[in-house]
Amino acid sequence: MKVPVIVVLKRFKPGKLLTVFFTVFFCLFLTLGFWQLNRAHEKSILAEQVNSSASQFEASTNPSPYQSFKIAGQFTELPTFYMDNRTLNGQAGYEVWLFFETKQGRWLVSSGWVAGLNTREKMPSFELSTKPQAIEIIVRPDSENPMYGVDTNTPLNDGKSVWLVQSLNQQWIENLYPKKPLLGLAQLKDSELFGVGPSVWQPSVMTVEKHLGYSLQWFGMSIALLGMFLYAGFSRKQQQ
Repeated sequence: MKVPVIVVLKRFKPGKLLTVFFTVFFCLFLTLGFWQLNRAHEKSILAEQVNSSASQFEASTNPSPYQSFKIAGQFTELPTFYMDNRTLNGQAGYEVWLFFETKQGRWLVSSGWVAGLNTREKMPSFELSTKPQAIEIIVRPDSENPMYGVDTNTPLNDGKSVWLVQSLNQQWIENLYPKKPLLGLAQLKDSELFGVGPSVWQPSVMTVEKHLGYSLQWFGMSIALLGMFLYAGFSRKQQQ
């Protein structure tokens, strides 16, 4: 008596080329599906960090991106870094970065967005309190432009206290102003209330739900490919 599994295997003849094609793309689709699941998990952790309650920053703390902190100190109006090519509701403008001085050191803080002027020869003005205050921040990773590096950043006055920048990273800032320790780059929470305007920074472009949706698509494609492979393997045998 023949074993049913052996009979089924004898009837299944997909061919070498089809088997290679199936193996490559089936493994690819599964890999992409699990990768999207992993990205969804990472984004959920990131969202928890961004939305977590801010803790008081201590001198011994080693800040990592997306942590929230409460810090006390004051803004300085100069130097000012205007980050170029920042839009809000279709309007061109700049993201304004300013130093916030604390007892532990200084932060370079994105303090909000301001609309651009009709000319690029002059930067827009803004209003900001430089009195001592307590604020909440989210630690940001380096703000790098894939097209333009820090070498394209341009001083707009002789004293190099006003800059038009395309990219920002901690190393460049520390080299430019080495006298005081730089604790990191950060985003001001409630920038419309405590800063110069609304925030245009988002910690993540793609949501957890989108990553999960993409993972389901890749897994669905792998299941469909498996079905077509089995159908082709059995139908080919019948045709022969």
